[in-house]
Amino acid sequence: MKPTTRIAAISIALIFAAGLVASAGQPMGKSVKPATINKNVVTYKVRIACAGYFTQNCANYRIVMTDQAGTKVAPAQAFVPGVQDYTFTEWGSVSGTRVARMERIPENGRPCNIRPCVKTGTFLRGLTYGFFIVPLPYRFEAGTDID
Repeated sequence: MKPTTRIAAISIALIFAAGLVASAGQPMGKSVKPATINKNVVTYKVRIACAGYFTQNCANYRIVMTDQAGTKVAPAQAFVPGVQDYTFTEWGSVSGTRVARMERIPENGRPCNIRPCVKTGTFLRGLTYGFFIVPLPYRFEAGTDID
């Protein structure tokens, strides 16, 4: 076998092997869609830790993202046991405070026993900001400070 023929055969084999390796990562017949990122919105990702606590607790909750005045910046989302991540978006860049919290449904006048996650600063459009809520129960007592 001539050297040029041998090099050509090895090249074809390498190209074929590279094609097999590249297609091995994707399931057959399914196209992979890239995640779309909207560069005009601020994205807030709220993660709920210890979600198992809520399967034992019979109350229903919703996840809410508000500003410092308590005005919702995005529609509230119902908490689903087993789902840890909730995504909220807000149009444009904003400065101020954002508060991620879990609220009990129905609201019965008593404060919810889950501390909110609060972040203050400038939130730039096209970026994602993480909020982490840890639902560790604590008690409210009349006339005492919880901090």
